[in-house]
Amino acid sequence: MLTFEKIRELERVERESKKLQNLPNDLMDQLREYMHRKERIKEKTSVDILELENVKNTVKVKKSLPEFVGPDMKTYKLTENEVLTLPIELEQLLLKEGVIEKVEQ
Repeated sequence: MLTFEKIRELERVERESKKLQNLPNDLMDQLREYMHRKERIKEKTSVDILELENVKNTVKVKKSLPEFVGPDMKTYKLTENEVLTLPIELEQLLLKEGVIEKVEQ
């Protein structure tokens, strides 16, 4: 079962590694199931709300991009099929340009 800790661990390993990571083939299905579980909680804690917001901001890279500096002055390198979260300004620009797509919940 996918948990927020596992999602963060996948993200951390991807960020720290110079190599692409193998993600589970059913990651998208696991994310959907995770979202449904969290959304069904009637009395959400602040942690539940934060987790939902983080997962809702998850995007998938459609086109690889070489290393570039984002509006937050951080360096990014996007690889096709990578699943990640981005700052909202960068996310909106890359969505408009067709580089990324929102992960369907």
